[in-house]
Amino acid sequence: MVNMVNRIGIVSRCDHVDALEMVKTILKRFGSKVDIALAPMTAKAL
Repeated sequence: MVNMVNRIGIVSRCDHVDALEMVKTILKRFGSKVDIALAPMTAKAL
């Protein structure tokens, strides 16, 4: 049985350079394959 990921939730204020780069990398790599929810708080992302 294979579990496919269809949504990624990213919770980050992106006020740190490394965090911003990580989010950019995730968006570039997976943005066309899954739904990505971005928010500064967990409840908003989900």
